[in-house]
Amino acid sequence: MSDAKSNDQVYSLKEWEDGRGVSVEITAKYLNYDISDGLKARLRETVQEKLDRGVRYFVMDLTKVSIVDSCGVGLMIGIHNLVQEKEGVLYLTGITRFLEKIFRMMHLDQYFNVVSTEEEVRELVAATA
Repeated sequence: MSDAKSNDQVYSLKEWEDGRGVSVEITAKYLNYDISDGLKARLRETVQEKLDRGVRYFVMDLTKVSIVDSCGVGLMIGIHNLVQEKEGVLYLTGITRFLEKIFRMMHLDQYFNVVSTEEEVRELVAATA
């Protein structure tokens, strides 16, 4: 397993032992314009590199995130679309009740694959093998 922490400590990456997936933990409390504007390009580049290597499963862990603005939602949608274009799947985990309510209001709960934990994602992926 490979662990990498970004220079600005806004997210960390963990590659799965089997090489099929990557977990991205957003370590910032706020996923707003100040954070997401700069993060978007870096994260897209990282995800694209993983997709080019054949990774198709991505987990974005939002456990530490308490506030998401429209820019943060745009970041998640952009990563989702990038992964989906390569026939991959992005799962969101660690959604707080507040974020869950926002997602429902914006109908994003129907757009994203929201799962409780990374372990649950791994079980879903294993079941598709």
